[in-house]
Formats: sequence, structure tokens, C-alpha cells
Amino acid sequence: THYRAPLNFSFEALDQAENALQRYNDFIVRIMDVRESAGVSSIAEDSNPVKFKELEIIGKLVASTKKGFCEAMDDDLNISRALAEISEFVRKVNIMIDRNEIGPGEAEMVYGFMKEINSVLGVFTLERELLPEEIEELIRKRAEARKVRNFAEADRIRDELMKMGIILEDTKEGTRWKRKI
Repeated sequence: THYRAPLNFSFEALDQAENALQRYNDFIVRIMDVRESAGVSSIAEDSNPVKFKELEIIGKLVASTKKGFCEAMDDDLNISRALAEISEFVRKVNIMIDRNEIGPGEAEMVYGFMKEINSVLGVFTLERELLPEEIEELIRKRAEARKVRNFAEADRIRDELMKMGIILEDTKEGTRWKRKI
């Protein structure tokens, strides 16, 4: 097989790819959280005109991103351009999530699109991972330590989890975890 441009490998590019994959997987977790926030609602069930407008906006964004992604892939597998399309999509949807403009119906549409993209790329984590009981227990102990303001112990547990490849994020809703890629 012959491509127009040679592959340009560097460790910096590899680090950038790792960071991008982490961002995409973090985005998918955010979408799953919104999707599950009120249960997945059917688009047809929601007769609110504002919701239809938001669904229309998401639908157009999905369609234009899909078009750009497919054109990039058809252009001699231009992965850089294809991923740029996905990155821009993720950026725009994250802004909409921050503004509470996305509900479960829109999140379901976005999640479906990310599943479709993953059927081509095969690199995203689309399901929630169950943690071993030992790690769950450490997360609980850390939450208890934070509650009683024993921050030294909480930091020690956080560092221990980090060594195990678990990153903790403290949010107003509580502590969330993710695997380090």
C-alpha cells in the first residue's frame, strides 16, 4: 500500500495522541453521565420546542462532523484531519454540556455518533468499567478521610491510586475516577 505522505513518528506526537485519547474518553464519560442523568428519554417523547431546537442543533453538528470525518478518511486515510473533526465536535459539545444545553436525548444522539466513529477507529472506551473491590474500598476510605478533613491521608490514598493507574477528580457531585491511559 502506498500513501502520499510518510508516517511522521515522534514521542511528542505519541504523547499528544495519548492526551487526545484521554480527552475523548473523558468526553464519553461526560456524555454517559448526561445520558444517565434522567434515564435515556426518547426523542419522540419530548415535545418541548426548546428541546427540539437543541436536538436539531446536535443533529446538524453530528451530520457536519460525520461528513468531515468521512471526507478525511476518504482522502487517503487523512487521520489527522479526521481527528481534528472529532476534536472540534468534542469541544463544541463540551461547551453545550457546560451551559446545560444538552439533556439525555441529545446525549444519546452524541453517544450513538461516538459509537459509530469508534466502529471505524476502535480506540474509545464506550462502557463504564467496574473497579476491583480493593480500589473501590480505597476510594471510599479517601472520601471518608476528606469528610473528616484528614487531607494528608486523603492525599496518600490518592497517590496510591495514581500508582495503580486510577486518577481521581473531585467534583461538586462527588469524586469521580478514570483510568490513566
